Amino acid sequence: CSLAERWLYSLLWFHTATATCLAVELVEGLEVDAVAMRRNLGDASSSEQVLAVLTFRLGKHQAQAALQQALAGGRTLSTAVADLLSPQEIADLAPDAGSAGEMVDHVVALARKARAGEAQEWP
Repeated sequence: CSLAERWLYSLLWFHTATATCLAVELVEGLEVDAVAMRRNLGDASSSEQVLAVLTFRLGKHQAQAALQQALAGGRTLSTAVADLLSPQEIADLAPDAGSAGEMVDHVVALARKARAGEAQEWP
């Protein structure tokens, strides 16, 4: 390694360590507020989920046309969905904002299971 490369590596290490410390400080105090998350999500979930329900009932092209017609005139997805889906279908689409912790636990468990068969040290 030349002197310039050593200087560059030390500078790169310094900035990486600084960015990591700042990232830790940023996320340390974060808390999940499930009520606020539900409020921010609104009444309906994404248009893709609405289209999936409509496609099952109407077919692909008719579902797309129905959603586009319902959104005409600048209506929001929430108001358009009220005309297209039943209250039960809308309730089924609403995501559970409080289940994020369970999802993370599930992903971590899957990752641990996948890594259980790996060697402890690299060759």
